[in-house]
Amino acid sequence: MPPTMRAVRLEGPGQAVVRELPVPEVVDADWRVLQVERASICATDRKWFARGASEPRILGHEMVLRDEDGRLVGVHPEVPCRACKLCADGWDNRCHARYSVGLQADGALAERVAVREDRLVDLGELAADQGALLEPVACCWHAADMLGATEGDAALVIGAGAMGIISTWVLQALGARVVVMQRSPERRHLAAELGADAAIGPDDDPAEALGVQPRIAV
Repeated sequence: MPPTMRAVRLEGPGQAVVRELPVPEVVDADWRVLQVERASICATDRKWFARGASEPRILGHEMVLRDEDGRLVGVHPEVPCRACKLCADGWDNRCHARYSVGLQADGALAERVAVREDRLVDLGELAADQGALLEPVACCWHAADMLGATEGDAALVIGAGAMGIISTWVLQALGARVVVMQRSPERRHLAAELGADAAIGPDDDPAEALGVQPRIAV
């Protein structure tokens, strides 16, 4: 492995600079430095870019990496402590000491990134471009699961941004019919193009669009 890598580092509000930086060091046996295959940019990254970080930071928490055997792996970016009661009880997403690779630690807008082994997910047959959406898809799937979305449901998705579109796809994969409500005509058109069963404005009736009152809303 070469000693340096190229990375996009946030160095101030609105200042993202390509740098040649040292490859991350592994300080514990359960951490690995892997090659970045894909990295996505989400709204959180855009907010950090606009306001800057407390110190220079490599962003990128939505990623696909290639491991030492050449396999593609996804990454759960949040790193819990594994020592507190919340972690012991299976609530590691509530761990008060958790932090996120790509936000509080350097992330995947680089050629290599350090990740803890227990945060890796084997992507199996998924392509790298699909795997890069693993984290936002998981968020939307969790929301649909909490709402109990099931075959034959009618659902309302408010907003046709990235998470709204992904929520639409997830709900449809679970068997729901989905109407997307969006103020922007351009985004309404995009939602329809990307498969929403109906796309309406904020003054329109979702029940009229679907022929039935939506049971769930996201």
